[in-house]
Formats: sequence, structure tokens, C-alpha cells
Amino acid sequence: MPVCSHFGWGSPGITNVFNSWDQSASFTSATLPVLIAFHSVMKSGVLEAIPNLKFAFLEVGSQWVPYVMHQLRRSGAARKDPADYFREGRVYVACEADENINHIVHDIGEDGLVVASDFPHSDFSREDNIGRTIMEREDVSLRVRAKILSTNPQRLYGLDGAPEGALGAATSASGAQIPV
Repeated sequence: MPVCSHFGWGSPGITNVFNSWDQSASFTSATLPVLIAFHSVMKSGVLEAIPNLKFAFLEVGSQWVPYVMHQLRRSGAARKDPADYFREGRVYVACEADENINHIVHDIGEDGLVVASDFPHSDFSREDNIGRTIMEREDVSLRVRAKILSTNPQRLYGLDGAPEGALGAATSASGAQIPV
């Protein structure tokens, strides 16, 4: 079973810097702890120490990944190129439907992205039809869309043996169907 890092309000110190409940406090307090966790995992050696361990970083999007990856490479803090962990199926990050998915894939490959969905939210991040929205993204290859919605989540959660189409099917705007 993977270790999943989901955003939370666990850092009063960060929230208190802003001294109020505003967009800056909620963004920083929710996002920064996940970025710190990602950075710590990449440089700690835990992935080498426990070869079957997987990590997923969820609910904060994926646009931050190239920045943190660049910092890890630049500083030499990671034990190896962090993109290798994504390619090996050891580390995953959840993307949101409106992000620049091709930019992320260029940096980490197509095997480390999963869909960002856990339950309906009542805020701006609510994406009730995230699977359909991703499937309608014609700027992202059909192969990458299928990996985000099906193949990669199955690998992350150890469902590799799930029958094809066990989770249903998604249809792209062009009518192509992919089991998910």
C-alpha cells in the first residue's frame, strides 16, 4: 500500500504568518507541507531503504513538480534523478484537469501522474466530471490520458491485475473509448 500525502491544515505556523483566513493562508498552508514532504522523500533515501515503498502526493495539483524537481537536481540533494522514481512507479503526483499536463509529462514522464479526485468539494477545486474533462483534452495524447485515469492509479494502488475496464470507460471528444 502506498503512503499518500494529502494536503491539510496541519501547519498553524504557516497559517498564522498571514494572521487571517484568506486565499494566501489557505493556499500556502495547504500546499507547502506537501511540497516539503515531497522534497524530504526525494532526498531522504527512504526509497532506497524500502524498495517496495510507493508515495503519492495528492490534492495540490502538479504544477509545482518541475520547480521542486529542478531544485533537487540543482542542489544534488536527491540520491538520483527524481524523475527515475516516477518512471519506476515509486512516486506519483495527482494532476488537475486544467493543468499543463504536457509540461509535467515532459519533466517526469507519463508514468507518475494520477487523477486528482477523492471526494466532491464545495470550493473552487470541485471537479465532478474530472475523468470526462481529462478525456476531452485533445492537447494531451490519448495514451497519457489513459495512463492518468487508469493505468497509473492501478499501479499506484496495486490493482495491476484488475480486469480491463473494471472501473468503467471514458469517452474522448472524438469518440474514442478507453477502459478506466
